[in-house]
Amino acid sequence: MRCAQGDPVAIGLTLNNLAAACRSKSDMVSGPERESWLTKALNYGRQAQKLFAETGHRFYEAVALGNLGELAQHLERFDDALAYGEQALQRFREIGAPLQEAISLANLGNLYSIIGDVERAIIYNEQALASFEALERRAEQVTLLNNIADMYQTAGHLDAALTYRTRALNLCQELGDKNTEAETLMAIGDVYLRNTNLIWLARILSKHETCFDLSPTIEAKSLRLTTWLWLFNSRVKMNDVTFSMMRLCD
Repeated sequence: MRCAQGDPVAIGLTLNNLAAACRSKSDMVSGPERESWLTKALNYGRQAQKLFAETGHRFYEAVALGNLGELAQHLERFDDALAYGEQALQRFREIGAPLQEAISLANLGNLYSIIGDVERAIIYNEQALASFEALERRAEQVTLLNNIADMYQTAGHLDAALTYRTRALNLCQELGDKNTEAETLMAIGDVYLRNTNLIWLARILSKHETCFDLSPTIEAKSLRLTTWLWLFNSRVKMNDVTFSMMRLCD
């Protein structure tokens, strides 16, 4: 702290770094010790946010507010997390920081999903999606499209879930992201399984197997195993046991 003496930005960033260090430490422990480290991080973050607010450094203040929201979320202080997140969003809007605004919207959408408010979660994620589209951030669009689909699927709105999954799939293919393409195909297949639409499920399985077999760029072994098991279970549900056993043996 001495090296930052007299410079409010340097002092605030140092406080943020201390908060981040405490946050990292909390990941290494559990129970009361984890809560203690998170509380320390929250206290450092509050000092940083207050300093940035008092000295008129609004961008750094907004970043600090977003960090406080994340810490409050980890402490399961959801009302505080929402309040910090909304303040961060407002600051970013005021100063004209569209990327950070989009990230803040997505974070709030995720938070509303965690606390079970699916309707608001979808609203915030839709706004975040529109922002990332305007910024031409396609990777973030894929994540949000799949997140929104998850919410619709959980709520039982399978047609809406399928619409968003399909949009995500198309973007994955444009980006050449084979890992996420495989995951999205599995998710689309799950929609058809829940909707007992076995004809369309068969088409998805065909696409999925082709995508998987011809995509050596899928390097994650866990994803490979998950994919094979999903294919196996799906074929079993379609009463194609012989094919399922053959693919599993592969």
